[in-house]
Amino acid sequence: MPGIPRLIDVTPEERNELFKKKLQLASFVLDFSRKGVQVKEKEIKKQEILDLTSWICVSGQALSIPELYQPIFLMLHINLLRSLPSKLSYDMDEDMLLDAEWSHIDLVYQFFLACLRSSHWSSASAQPYLTISFIRQVIHLIIFHLMTMINI
Repeated sequence: MPGIPRLIDVTPEERNELFKKKLQLASFVLDFSRKGVQVKEKEIKKQEILDLTSWICVSGQALSIPELYQPIFLMLHINLLRSLPSKLSYDMDEDMLLDAEWSHIDLVYQFFLACLRSSHWSSASAQPYLTISFIRQVIHLIIFHLMTMINI
């Protein structure tokens, strides 16, 4: 996206601040239930989450900084811990029910998985944010999405 450099393109000194800024840009709830609404914002958010995920997979050094865990978990909380959709659409090509937000939520899950898989992940830094409630809600959402994929 113009004006927002990729993490790989900035100096090491600028990376942590840019990482935090990208987390903030990804921490807005957008309306995925209506096509054609907030298109630009959705694309920016998608690109920022993809860049965050890519950077974690390439380097992961951001996870060595305890102060970054709070904005990481805030972004995860805002994007993942939400009420379940009241309406699903049916994709005839894929023969499955779809949550309108799934493509977006999947990116956030991929970011979270990249963090968890990183050798730089610090359980001690994550501990204040990985509460039983957080874990329970994430598992509940994963089960919900799995059930919709297999049409239960």
